[in-house]
Amino acid sequence: MKMRSSVCALIIRDNHVLTIKKHDKDISEYILPGGGQEFGETLADALRREVREEVGASINNIRLLFVREYIGKNHEHSIRDKEIHVISHIFTCDLDEEGKYPLEPDDDQVGMEWINIEELKDYNFYPKELIKLLKKDNLENPKEIYIGDIN
Repeated sequence: MKMRSSVCALIIRDNHVLTIKKHDKDISEYILPGGGQEFGETLADALRREVREEVGASINNIRLLFVREYIGKNHEHSIRDKEIHVISHIFTCDLDEEGKYPLEPDDDQVGMEWINIEELKDYNFYPKELIKLLKKDNLENPKEIYIGDIN
């Protein structure tokens, strides 16, 4: 088993978070745009590539906000994810040129949705623990960057 380095884009506009809607076996999940870092790619370049592929846009004002781990054996999907260990670098950024690139979504991506931050708890959003950190003062001046092994 290997650890994987990944990036996530936290894009907020008018108190709404841009999410990627995924569908698998009659279950919809909402996640932040992002994915795995490739060998030789900087974190910022990985973030730009993932947003380009999943959202079709370029980004600017990139700033590292949180670092999160996901050790699958410790969470609700422990049987399915027991061999997964991902270190996610969560960046805040702004969309620059929307619709600039053709979408290259993952096979299970069925769309994108802007979800009101106050309503995220009503969705199957991951990482769930991130929701409580999405308060304006915490986003501008996070108390901690490493937020631990959360799901």
